[in-house]
Parts: sequence; structure tokens; C-alpha cells
Amino acid sequence: MLKLKIIFLSINFFILSCVPGPIEISDGDVIGKVNVDLNTTKKFIRREEAPVGNMIADSMKLFLVKENFDIDFVIVNSGGIRFNPVTRKDGIYKAGIYTEGTLKEMIPTDDLIVIKEVTGKQLKDIFENSVSLLPNAKGNFLQISKGVILKIAGNKDSETKEKRVLSIKVDNIEVNDTQIYKIASTEYIMSGGDHYSTLAEVKDKIVTKFNIRTILKDYISSNKDGVTPLIDGRIVYQN
Repeated sequence: MLKLKIIFLSINFFILSCVPGPIEISDGDVIGKVNVDLNTTKKFIRREEAPVGNMIADSMKLFLVKENFDIDFVIVNSGGIRFNPVTRKDGIYKAGIYTEGTLKEMIPTDDLIVIKEVTGKQLKDIFENSVSLLPNAKGNFLQISKGVILKIAGNKDSETKEKRVLSIKVDNIEVNDTQIYKIASTEYIMSGGDHYSTLAEVKDKIVTKFNIRTILKDYISSNKDGVTPLIDGRIVYQN
């Protein structure tokens, strides 16, 4: 048993030493590589579209579709994306190798993923809640998966008005009040956390057996050349 453990440690050391770029928290096994720095500071991810939010939301949608769940898109509360202010004072996850420990730091609360159906009207209420506390950097601000374009009145520093959502498009089609949309998010948000009472009122749901960290681990590890999340215009401020 001791001999096997020594061999295993030697293999891990060899892998780590042969991969270019800095290594994020070396707690647990190596997962894969992220090719860009990811800013997770509150003033950034809780007020605008963020590459880290895109990465998480996209990984969830891709995984759920692969598992044959019928969904339109994913929403992720920015408050669930964190960093350790003691060991990562600038809030930046540097480009390089990620380990299981990296993901535990980034997503400390690892909820199960829940799917619900909402009307277009309810969807508008959900996104109004997402921007309701701007310009304050609060955790209810939503990051969204690819295929959704949200237009918000003003800019990230504007004082919040009663209504700020100008437009929501899903697959380039404007949201219709009566149409049904299937969305996925964490159990916390779907249960009404961060003032998402509209979601809490929807009782029918599918509780999957999957959580965010497992999904994100699968996403990063399955891309041998690493992942490169970018801003691509999903959340747009419009004066």
C-alpha cells in the first residue's frame, strides 16, 4: 500500500511539473486548465457579465443537455461565486492549472441543480430582481448561459429605477409573456434565496442529482486544451 501511494504521488508531481502556467490551490487532484485570469471580486461579478459566470453557466447547460434534460438556459447567482480573501487578496484566479481545491474555493456552497418552468412574464420578474439592487454589488445579480441576451437600462453605476429590464432574448427571440421557459439553477435560488420569490412560488420542479462543482470539474477536465471563458455580450447596459 505504501509503495502504491509513493507511486501515485510521484505521478501527480510529474504531471504538475510538466504543465505550463501557475497552479491554483494544490488541494486534491489536478482537474485541467483555464486559459485566462478570472476576476471574482464583488464589484465586478455582482454588477456585470463576467467570464467566470459565463464559464459556470455554460458548463451547467452543456452538462444538463448531455444528460438529456430539456432546458432553455441556466441562471447563476453571483453571490455563490467566491474567493478566499486571505490567500487571494485581489480576487483573481490566475490562468493556469486548476485542482479540486480551486473549485472548492470558487464554489464553496455546492448546491444540487434544480429545473423549473416559468412564463415569460415570470422571467421578466426574475431578471428585474437580478438588477434591483444596482449599483450595489449584491449576490442576487445573475450570470446567464450562452443564448440569452439581457438588456438593462442605464449603466452599472446608475441608481435603480422601478423597472430596468429593457429586453430579454432567448435564442435571439424576444421573450413572450405567455410562453413557457425551462430554466436551471441552484436549489438555493429556486427555493427563493436572494429574494427570488417568483421562483419559490413555482412548486413543480425537477431536482437533479448533480451539483455545480461536479459539473464544472467535468467541463474543465474534458477540454484538453483548457477553457477560455470570455465576455460575449449576454448582459448589456443601454442608456
